[in-house]
Amino acid sequence: MRLSGARFWPAMSARLVSGVVLVAIAAFLGTASQAKADKLYASTADFPAVFAGAKGGDSIELAAGDYGVFEGAEKSSLVTIVAAADSTVRMSLNFSQARNLRVVGATIDGAEIGGQTRDVSIVKSVFTSGAVVNTRDGMADANIVFDADTFPNIDVCDVCYEGRITIVGDETNQRSSGIVIQNSVFGPGGNADGILVGGAGVQILNNEFKQLWESAGVHTDAIQLYGSSQTTIRGNWIHDTSSGIMAADGADHEVIENNVIMPGDYPYAITLWSDDGSLVRHNTLPDGVCFWELRCGLISIDSKEGLPLSHGTIIRDNILGAIDLEGLSKLEESNFNLFITGRPIGESDFAGTPVYVGGETPSSFGGFALTDFSPGKWSASDGTDQGIIVPSVTPDPTETATPTPTGTPTETATPTATATETPTATATETPTATPTETPTATATATATATATPTPTATATATETPTATATETPTATPTATATETPTATATATETATATATPTATATPTATATETATPTATATPTATATATATATATATATAQPTATSSPDTTTVIPPPPPPDAFGPFPDARLQPPPHPGLLLSYGFEETAGAQLHDASGLGNDATFKGAKRTAGRHGRALTFDGKHVVTLPAAATTDITRVFTLEAWVKPQSTPAKRSAVLFGPGGAFALFAGDASARPGSIPAASVKSKLKPLASRRWTHLAVTYDGKRVTFFVNGATREQRAYGSAAASRAGTALLGGTGARGQFFKGELDDVRVYSRALTPAEVQADLNAVI
Repeated sequence: MRLSGARFWPAMSARLVSGVVLVAIAAFLGTASQAKADKLYASTADFPAVFAGAKGGDSIELAAGDYGVFEGAEKSSLVTIVAAADSTVRMSLNFSQARNLRVVGATIDGAEIGGQTRDVSIVKSVFTSGAVVNTRDGMADANIVFDADTFPNIDVCDVCYEGRITIVGDETNQRSSGIVIQNSVFGPGGNADGILVGGAGVQILNNEFKQLWESAGVHTDAIQLYGSSQTTIRGNWIHDTSSGIMAADGADHEVIENNVIMPGDYPYAITLWSDDGSLVRHNTLPDGVCFWELRCGLISIDSKEGLPLSHGTIIRDNILGAIDLEGLSKLEESNFNLFITGRPIGESDFAGTPVYVGGETPSSFGGFALTDFSPGKWSASDGTDQGIIVPSVTPDPTETATPTPTGTPTETATPTATATETPTATATETPTATPTETPTATATATATATATPTPTATATATETPTATATETPTATPTATATETPTATATATETATATATPTATATPTATATETATPTATATPTATATATATATATATATAQPTATSSPDTTTVIPPPPPPDAFGPFPDARLQPPPHPGLLLSYGFEETAGAQLHDASGLGNDATFKGAKRTAGRHGRALTFDGKHVVTLPAAATTDITRVFTLEAWVKPQSTPAKRSAVLFGPGGAFALFAGDASARPGSIPAASVKSKLKPLASRRWTHLAVTYDGKRVTFFVNGATREQRAYGSAAASRAGTALLGGTGARGQFFKGELDDVRVYSRALTPAEVQADLNAVI
């Protein structure tokens, strides 16, 4: 059995043309220009001149044609290059010093990205040859994003790299590269690996890998890790492939979570050899009969000859066949796993057969969620389900239409729209329909319209649904729009219902870009359409049904609400909860300024901390010596109730109190650890939790609420402990501190991201919502 051959990195230079706690990915819209952004037009003849004259904020629409090699250039802020509707625009990319560029809807005949390139995205494009990103020249936090692209029928050749996307790196550059690959489809066809990772900090999010089969003696992996470190592989659906996730040549602190991995006949869904401290959690590795008379869904832990033994690997909260632990390799932990065929290892592991909402052989990612009565339901270490977690679950489609699971890579829906630059609306890069370049519609239909008359469309529910959709039912309203009108409708296209019939709503709307949203279910009830009659849109809509989820459901780190949405140049965020006083996402690209996203203007400056890659986008690293002083006005509204939240990644397990947030005079605080290395809180006086010590070098979401009677501790969105406490003092005069308290020597050393402070106690559901709501 050949797990992995010797991997060869061709010289990149010959291929380049000279020229905290709080993923989302850092948006790189760039600084808005004072001049008005223009929409430009170009053909193969004048594109070089048009691009050279384009300023930040401009978009260039390309007519059909072959544009040859596009080397890009450095722009002061974002310039978008988009293929005209119904046009085939071909080009190859060779970026060595490009910056603030976005290529949309092109056919890409290969891409070379390296050097000083940063803030570049390739969106909704089809690759006919592989893409290579070279991080060897010190690339760090580069914000290189592949989003909603497709990579079909790509083969390995004598002068090609082995991956459809290949990240080239070396051991001298261990800084996070800032490369994100998301919402894309790898396959069908071709024998090249899906993604070959050799750099640090690469994020592989919410992709689908399908029908990647080895041929002509070429070993084909969906994802291969070769010289990588700190890779995040989350929310992917790997099926009908020669293998799953392959790291036969070593792995280094990788995070593999919330994936469904079911290679065709290959028994090992995940191979980690000579691993150092990787985390495998909340994955579903389905059972079956595979090669060599082995069952499917296995994890192989071993070591390669000449490389160190595997050690420090954590396998937790998964549904799997078995763990194949070979030689002298050791696990740090196997616990809270549901073993389908193998022998449980850890104290809280157990054996059983999962029952999926999609039946015995689900045909979608979300189909692998557990039914309410399945073994493994609510049995994970964090109080959620073992295996994958999806925000909402509906059975796979049979005779009736089924919603596409939120946060699941699926085949891209292609609704139509008029008067748009990119008429294909997908639930991928930009889930908010805008009156500019990329009109799209979200799966939750947020469009509403301001109306003078208020006509009401009443949907009559029947007992039997009439949907005929397959994977993703779509509502297809069509409209003739004026050039620049706007449309806002309150749940016009999507209504909430508990029944399962189909309804017809006829809104009359003024639309900027009338896109066809993707509906997530078929039921409906009574929908009210509010409209201003200028352009008429008549639609038969299949509104969204809400399944009334249990409010105690915890959605852990995988997947973030916007993981299937707007990257990298726009992000869909839920509105903040009431009472938000300050909100730091640390997304600034430079300088010492911290922008407060609460809208209250509580900006701050820092000294001594450093910017780094975070849990979502960017974060701040604290050295255990410096703190950030917050504005005095930031916490004056805290009286006797509050909520404190942060994503925390301690450099080591705290040996003493380690303050993340510390209020004036200790009126409130959030600690990453106390003298016993456990998280704690202070509403006026110390309230220590009995939680487990935080793991070092791992992101953990901590939250504490105080309602005047009880202190409640949350870890990764789950309620972990409540302590009665009824005498909290009112907020005191002075300033709050972030990252420690110098007077007491209780500094935090590590990384912080997405810090929030509220003037009230949030509900558990609200804490869960904040868990992955990106600032």
